[in-house]
Amino acid sequence: MRQAAFVGRNRRERALFGLYRESAPRFYWCVTWHIHFACNQDCIYCFNKSSPSVAEMAPDYEKALAELARVKPKHLCISGGEPTLVPEIVPIIRRLREGCGEGMQIEFNSNCTGRPELLPEILPHANILAASIDGAGEVNREQRGVDGDVVLAAIEKIATHPYPSWSRFRRIMAVPTATIRSYARLPELFDRLREIKRKSPLEMSVEVKPVFPYHKPLSPASRPEAWEDFVARSREWEKEYKEIRVEVRGVSAFSGLNRGGGKMRSKCWRQFFTAMLWPNGIWTYCKPDWFSRNYFIPSYRDGGRRDKLRAAIESVHSLFLAPCDLTCYAPCEHGENLDRALSAGRASALAEEAERIGLSIPPGELRDVCAFIKRRCNPSLVMDLDRA
Repeated sequence: MRQAAFVGRNRRERALFGLYRESAPRFYWCVTWHIHFACNQDCIYCFNKSSPSVAEMAPDYEKALAELARVKPKHLCISGGEPTLVPEIVPIIRRLREGCGEGMQIEFNSNCTGRPELLPEILPHANILAASIDGAGEVNREQRGVDGDVVLAAIEKIATHPYPSWSRFRRIMAVPTATIRSYARLPELFDRLREIKRKSPLEMSVEVKPVFPYHKPLSPASRPEAWEDFVARSREWEKEYKEIRVEVRGVSAFSGLNRGGGKMRSKCWRQFFTAMLWPNGIWTYCKPDWFSRNYFIPSYRDGGRRDKLRAAIESVHSLFLAPCDLTCYAPCEHGENLDRALSAGRASALAEEAERIGLSIPPGELRDVCAFIKRRCNPSLVMDLDRA
């Protein structure tokens, strides 16, 4: 079976990537574990449809759990597919919590319609439920194949039922994927979520994700007039729905969107702080894996002679001559919650922001991170941890 860790197409490429992996620093502050790819929904933008080698990947839960226990992420997003469809998901998440301790923040990503009856057994071990819902009623049905009101009923059940033993569980985060056809109807979803919030003691937030890659025809960012309208509406949403904290992903300085739409490049610090773990227990990093898959291979395969030469030169420079080069050639929003901390001007402010978003950073690692940021990313960072 073909593996989809994106570590190269042949032995020579894998060997070269191995050299880069050994030279690059890794801080596992934000990890996404794609636990498997089975799903009960049929999203129109799902990348599994175009990546059969990913969807067919055989899970190795023991290897993945061992890797997570080894690196102990600060924030772990359990994603899929639909994670509740994993046959042993309850004991897996229990073992995960026991193996990594209370210092790891767990975000459980679910569409709330796979096996929703398991959520009361899963969420006591998690901190955040990330509920995938694109809209109320028919909007969600058209994009994901399931009526949005069914998902909202499941969210309300979790939000309003008293669970005194859920001492870790703090927040429900709705994550709608905005398409060119659905974003104008997002306020219908926000209104419903606001009503649920008024009945619930839990925190609630909404993080709107424009379709990625941003040049896809389904993405609001693919058309300048639609993107301009989307941005204007999002500013109004942020003002009107403060109770549920509506934000748009992908628009921070390190990410892939700006006022004109999708960016071709950015200077991204978080590439050293994020990672993905696949069902087979193999890690994927921004460099060299996503760099190769999203930039080098397409540029070299589809470009002319000049494009091939430029891609080759930039690859050699970015991966080997300057392995800590900050340039990202395919900006995304993965790990965007880290940006305010990483870009803080003072080490003490970085520590405070990390704590605010729920990250537990040991003092020694915090000092190492601040020293790395000052050396590689932000020479003007004020090292004032001793006075914090």
